[in-house]
Amino acid sequence: MLVNNFDHSIGNSKARILQKICLENKRMYAELMRLRLIVGTPSNDVEAQNPRLLKVKWVLDLFSQGFERVFYMDLDTLILDAAFDIRPAILGMSSPLAVSMDFNKYAISKRQKRERGHAKDVTDIERYNTGIMLLQNHPLVIHLFDKIFEEGMRKRDDVSDQRIFNAYMKDFFPTKKHITVLNRIKWNAFPRIDDSRYKFMGHVLGDEKDNVTYITHFAGTFGGATQEKGFTEPVAMLIV
Repeated sequence: MLVNNFDHSIGNSKARILQKICLENKRMYAELMRLRLIVGTPSNDVEAQNPRLLKVKWVLDLFSQGFERVFYMDLDTLILDAAFDIRPAILGMSSPLAVSMDFNKYAISKRQKRERGHAKDVTDIERYNTGIMLLQNHPLVIHLFDKIFEEGMRKRDDVSDQRIFNAYMKDFFPTKKHITVLNRIKWNAFPRIDDSRYKFMGHVLGDEKDNVTYITHFAGTFGGATQEKGFTEPVAMLIV
């Protein structure tokens, strides 16, 4: 993806370019796998002004409607392998929440973890990335999401769901008994963008791996901008 300026229109460009592609990608996958795709958009101005909380609100809404399992994806994610069947992973979950750790773009040595078989991977072992989540309708998950939504609405300005998730995740899930850490290279890799202009802008290169990565995530600078500087992107969820 090419982004050729540095003002707020970067975020708008990201939304325009990725939204149509990523939504169509998810629709095609849902049809192929016979899954139900739910795309959540803001229902009022307050929600539109808090785009980072939209995922929290929609997951809670779906659980309140009685859905048992949700595969949540940020809109700026792309399913690369059409043959990858998500259903066994969700139906076979032994924990109510599955999420990957984050990409450590700063490559601080003490926080690096090399995934087996992926020598170039740099994973932040202290921070979760919630762009991809496998969720069960479970009291622990609901209580966590309620807390995140409450905190986010209270803060109002400069809300980062990622920051709030990481602040409370260990409190609500103190052991690995109730949480599964996904292989980030497979489930939530950041894209490789081999474009000299992209590198010139100061963005780090991602780590998706051919024939290994199921889903790639154009998060933050990988998409050219933070979500807050662009349109309020819808959120997407597959119901299994």
